[in-house]
Amino acid sequence: MREYKFRGKRVDNGEWVCGNLVTYFNKPSIQDYAQSNGEIFAVDPETVGQYTGLKDRNGKDIYEEDVYYDPNKEMNMVVCYDSIQARYKAVPIELYKANAGNGGWTGYEVKGYAEVIGNIFEDGGLVDDYKKSKDD
Repeated sequence: MREYKFRGKRVDNGEWVCGNLVTYFNKPSIQDYAQSNGEIFAVDPETVGQYTGLKDRNGKDIYEEDVYYDPNKEMNMVVCYDSIQARYKAVPIELYKANAGNGGWTGYEVKGYAEVIGNIFEDGGLVDDYKKSKDD
């Protein structure tokens, strides 16, 4: 059975929280799995991402908007949901920057042998540094 969970950055302290995505006082919120009482935290809607159902080679959950390193392709990629093909894809950073927001992505299958190295919200430099090195 597929595990449905989401993560988002809390608006009160900027920490990440994982759990059920809910609406609380008309704001996107996450009911924290780690809290025994199921505490609900308001989250920045821009940071909400769904768990892909996959783990990386270190056993870390892979979420939408994670940046991961694919050793076979020797490149960093952004995990995106392709709404046209209804599946997650690993999108090379140069394509991610070119297509951001259109819903259809050219990319590769998300693989468990890759390694999550960050996400676009905290580690935007992983995306920006790549562009900078290509421009040099």
